[in-house]
Amino acid sequence: MTLKECYELTGSDYEAALSRLGSEEVMDVIVTMFAKDDTFTALKSLIAAGNTDEAQRAAHKLKGVTSNIGFGLLASSSTEILGALRNNDIKAASAILNMTLPLYERTVAAVNAYSEQKKAASEKKSHSRS
Repeated sequence: MTLKECYELTGSDYEAALSRLGSEEVMDVIVTMFAKDDTFTALKSLIAAGNTDEAQRAAHKLKGVTSNIGFGLLASSSTEILGALRNNDIKAASAILNMTLPLYERTVAAVNAYSEQKKAASEKKSHSRS
């Protein structure tokens, strides 16, 4: 799987992300880091605990990261969650988060599949040189 195919699986705009980030190498690093980031999980816990202030910070971070790497659907959902939290509507934020969960999981799964396939190809290439 290529990084472009990974973006396609997530419903994201590869070309826009490439234009914004400048190179596929930069995209690769940032996208891989995203899959390891725990902001979404933290946001879920903070919303469940009713901690609106900290949840706003987490939602803002998630919005920024997903916007920067071109995961537009997640960025849009993060923006909606942030708006609900700013309006102190924890129920709405929770509902939006729950609707976003499958998209988030699909995105992380696609990134992890991309990373694993890239790693396997690299190892195969390394072994063939030996």
